[in-house]
Amino acid sequence: MIYPCIGCGICCTFLKGIPELAGFHGGDGVCVNLKNNRCEIYASRPDICSTEKMYRLVLSEDMSENEFIYSNLHVCLMLNREHGEIHNVRKLTEIIKEWRSKLS
Repeated sequence: MIYPCIGCGICCTFLKGIPELAGFHGGDGVCVNLKNNRCEIYASRPDICSTEKMYRLVLSEDMSENEFIYSNLHVCLMLNREHGEIHNVRKLTEIIKEWRSKLS
């Protein structure tokens, strides 16, 4: 299953405190590979940056893939709300509503 990313880049601005990504930011928490809200190393990004890979590597026994994606969508929504990205909040709210039906 593919994560329905809206391409806002917000998740790439909170790398502080993630040991696996310590070498990917210059101390400010923003990934050095994020340019114009796009990942310059997307095809070869670390596993921790891939929702699909992280699900398979870490959580496949704890929850369904749909539940994992739904959970990640809520984190994305929270980050966009905190930054006042209203247009993204609207998009994500609609995606979450659609995704909720996949949980039943």
